[in-house]
Amino acid sequence: MTYRQEVEKIYKKLDSLAQRGVDAYMEFREYIDELIDYGQYSILDDVMLTKYNLDVKKYKSIEDLKKDVFPEIRFQTTSKYLKNLQKLYKSKGVFNTGLHFYNSTNGKYLGDIKEIDQSTFNGSTFQDTRLSQRFNITYLEVIVGLSSSIYDAIPEYDINYAGGLIHYATYSQVSYNKNIYECINSYDWRYGNPITPTYSNYWTFSTFASYSVTGITNSGTSLLDKYSIALDILI
Repeated sequence: MTYRQEVEKIYKKLDSLAQRGVDAYMEFREYIDELIDYGQYSILDDVMLTKYNLDVKKYKSIEDLKKDVFPEIRFQTTSKYLKNLQKLYKSKGVFNTGLHFYNSTNGKYLGDIKEIDQSTFNGSTFQDTRLSQRFNITYLEVIVGLSSSIYDAIPEYDINYAGGLIHYATYSQVSYNKNIYECINSYDWRYGNPITPTYSNYWTFSTFASYSVTGITNSGTSLLDKYSIALDILI
């Protein structure tokens, strides 16, 4: 195996551990010991520097390295859960900005998905926050038709904008004079253009479903599966 292959092998192992989060901490410590036993500490040094921009020489001992470097690696790593969640969004044809979700094809606002944490432990508060988190269940609220969210999620039509050209595609939504409009004929707008959302040839009133809140509370369902159910409600 070439040196580059050794570097990639160690990096892939560290990346897989980091994706698993805090549950992989002890296995991470054992893996560092294994690399040292096999005389691969110098390769680990290179992996840390080239892949994570971390200088292991700053640690006074191996114990300090094992204790402090794992959170640094995790911070730079997209968790397996988030990667799967991004794949789910793509498969459902949506994207989000915070709580607000939109159709990926036409950009139309769909509604909100909010995470709610609920503790299943009724005793005194745990001092160990990581342990207490294991007694929390996250469920979801799917919110559609909430006027405050609609106006927060959809940009205003600024007739005074002088920053250049704005392209309004079909299905673009804007807020104008306390109403929400949807573009029905795409066009380019510059400062001074007389077209506003009240031009019926280009815009129409946008309609939304009636206000509703749906809870996804299935205790035996994974959070990823709850998101799948929630997205099906939105789309």
